[in-house]
Amino acid sequence: MVVRIGVVGAGYWSEECHVPGLKLADEAEVVALSGRRVENTKSQAARLSIPKVYTDYRTMLEEEELDAITITTPNSTHREIALAALEKGLSVFCEKPLALNAEEAAEMAAAAGKLGLVNHVGFTFRFLQSSIKAKELLAEGFLGHLFHARLWAENDSGLIVRPLAWRDDKTLAGTGQLGDMGSHIFDLFRYVTGDEFTAVYAHSRAVQPKREAGSTEALATVDDFNSLMFETERGVSGIAVASRVTRGLGGWSVEFFGTKGAMRIVYSRGWKDELWYAPHGEEYRLMATESIMGDFAMLHMMEAFVAEIAGRKPLTNGIPATFNDGLRAQEVIDAVLLSAVKDAKVAVRTV
Repeated sequence: MVVRIGVVGAGYWSEECHVPGLKLADEAEVVALSGRRVENTKSQAARLSIPKVYTDYRTMLEEEELDAITITTPNSTHREIALAALEKGLSVFCEKPLALNAEEAAEMAAAAGKLGLVNHVGFTFRFLQSSIKAKELLAEGFLGHLFHARLWAENDSGLIVRPLAWRDDKTLAGTGQLGDMGSHIFDLFRYVTGDEFTAVYAHSRAVQPKREAGSTEALATVDDFNSLMFETERGVSGIAVASRVTRGLGGWSVEFFGTKGAMRIVYSRGWKDELWYAPHGEEYRLMATESIMGDFAMLHMMEAFVAEIAGRKPLTNGIPATFNDGLRAQEVIDAVLLSAVKDAKVAVRTV
């Protein structure tokens, strides 16, 4: 079986993640690349050996005989592109956050579900071996009754004054670090525990909004720091930080605390994938997890998209995120934004 794929978006992430990951799958044939800047798109297509180039994804959908598309474009365009592809009967992989808000995400999830088409969201860290193992252990009751969790997604790259980009514009991105990395940790908690967020009390702000715009200075209109307390259906209370202006000791990690001990996943885009365990009353120790030679979790994520379309088992045991999972993360994001405005505890509303 051949799965013919068109990639929408010719930026850094299509070259770093989407196309290399798709090409892990023997069935995948990346036949077209669509990007706004024609010369940039042509150059990337040449480097990646993609035969066709388009500057309008609609033309690509009309002219190419595709089975699927992947979307790596500004967040404000996700809904429009995904719905257009689904209406054509194509499977869709969309980057996170799924949309600008939960209402848009719900529309996308409903359309994909109604049509019965494969739909994945780019929550990379489901494919870490540490996450897969932690999910299995928690399901077995390894930590006993889970009562607390801490979710960390921190770096200080946002302290650097850099050129203004689409991710700095609320109309294009919706949010800053909240959508970019907050969506990841919200999904990773749900994935590993099977639990759902019910309420948040949050603060969201821009600590370093300065950006460069040519020879002048501009301001970003999105968040770069978010901190929150949260509650879940199963009675877990937790704290979370999604920041690009703090160099935290925790870095990128999620921690789980139960009546039998604690567990910590330390993660990255590929160079760090660790699972630590502390039995009750003892220090943390590194746990052994399966080692897969070759590529990182982000590439396995893309391979799994092709595998589901082809009707076979993917390379790893990671369970892909669907549009419904993207919607659940978006509902938490929306609740965080509302809580920050109200300076009050807010229920996570299911759309």
